[in-house]
Amino acid sequence: MTRTLATVKGLGTVKQADGNFYECLQELGSTQLIKTRDEAYARLQTRRNKNVGQSQGTWTRTGFEYVAGKLPIVRVDNSRLLNKQLAKRAVKSNSNGNYFHTSSTAEYEESLELAEKDRNKDPAKRRVIVLPSRQDFTLDSADDETLQALLKDQAKPYFEMHGPMRVYLINSSTVDDQDGTLMTELWFDSTDYRSDLYGDSRDLYYDDGTRGVFKSAEGASTQKSNTKTSL
Repeated sequence: MTRTLATVKGLGTVKQADGNFYECLQELGSTQLIKTRDEAYARLQTRRNKNVGQSQGTWTRTGFEYVAGKLPIVRVDNSRLLNKQLAKRAVKSNSNGNYFHTSSTAEYEESLELAEKDRNKDPAKRRVIVLPSRQDFTLDSADDETLQALLKDQAKPYFEMHGPMRVYLINSSTVDDQDGTLMTELWFDSTDYRSDLYGDSRDLYYDDGTRGVFKSAEGASTQKSNTKTSL
């Protein structure tokens, strides 16, 4: 079941679904899962009400991809794990204590091609970006290209409200020990915990909950009952 958190002008109705990532994806729908930029916008617009992002983070549409010996890649609004079958496999893999990965590097290489095509675009318009490090790093400026790619027009106001944010990545030695493309989803932590960005999480199987955005007409249609699917 979903519950309404807030109706945000210029965005829509923000709803919260409870369950693991796959269950929430089933409940909300892959196209409604909240974008990282929209989560930042919703937090800014509701900060006086302390509704969105105050005490709980959320999974977003942003996905991380890793291969041995290479810089991590971020698919800004089109994570491969929005595919429900891949999401189901990732949740199961995480529940067994493992990072989800495919059998080849083809996915990473395809994403890298998109990143190279977007390299000369304004950061806010890039679909895919290559991160500057294989180690955890801090976004310490509103002008940081990674922050601008993720939060787009909300990068400056969000940074002004919260200051530096830490990006957490899978340990490079763990990545180098695996074959294929490792995939994780971005966990945008709550404002209670500095709003850090986690690209290293194996917690997709946790019942952390996830937010989605619905326009007025779409929001009304989500009142129908949805059945969670077991792994």
